[in-house]
Amino acid sequence: MKPFFYSAFLFLCVIVPTATAQIPDAAAMGYVREGIAREKKGDLDGAIAAYTRAIQRDKGFSGAYNNRALARKAKGDLDGALADINKAIEAQPRNFFAYFNRGSIWQARGDLSAAIADYTSAIKMGPSIASFYIHRGIARRAKGDVDGALADYTKALKLESKLPAAYMKRAGILKERGDLDGAVADYTSVIKNEPNYAIAYANRGNLLLIKKDYAGAVADFSKAIELSPRQEFLYANRGIALLLLGREVEAQKDFDLYLKLVPYMKATLEERIMKAKTEARP
Repeated sequence: MKPFFYSAFLFLCVIVPTATAQIPDAAAMGYVREGIAREKKGDLDGAIAAYTRAIQRDKGFSGAYNNRALARKAKGDLDGALADINKAIEAQPRNFFAYFNRGSIWQARGDLSAAIADYTSAIKMGPSIASFYIHRGIARRAKGDVDGALADYTKALKLESKLPAAYMKRAGILKERGDLDGAVADYTSVIKNEPNYAIAYANRGNLLLIKKDYAGAVADFSKAIELSPRQEFLYANRGIALLLLGREVEAQKDFDLYLKLVPYMKATLEERIMKAKTEARP
């Protein structure tokens, strides 16, 4: 499955029109190409070395600092990443991708306020890039600003209507707020755009179970199992839905499969079964 949105932006060269913008040194650009190729192969150390050579050739090459920052972040060197991304912004203050990437570094460091500020700067300079809103939404929600997060996910979807990540994030908020129909609709949109996304079926199945659409829940859990058969919780959930439909033999088969995968969950499953039977009584 393709990733739904980028957590960071690598680039060869981004020139933002300013009075001082210059084309980077040709040899430096060659080193950046090498760094990107190495990074794609998982060779972060080689990529960092290539980006460093690019910087040695052209100390004002914003893209080289940006890419080295992201490689350092991937290695867990957040201090080095922050130092590099600051250099990228200093070299090219209107490079909104660099602000976005610095926001992701701040977020990795746990500084949500700084992350939100940088995502907001990126949005002001690049208001049509949906992933900026998604990441700001994630940071806002983590900080407790659920309304802000919801607004950001909705804005991202207005810009790009087929973004599973935004639908998934928004559905989670809608579920928490009791808007089960809205959450189901968002998961349905995910499935429409990514028909092999098992978690979307599982999540929609959970909501249908709450809504007492047991047949719909069984169908969704069955599809999720088809796509991801090693996810043990799916068997338990489908078993509960089958039990509530009165299909006890099929339900028991699912419970047996569940316990085969996670035998230590027997007591918890028995509690769920008892609760389901109680709720099913007229």
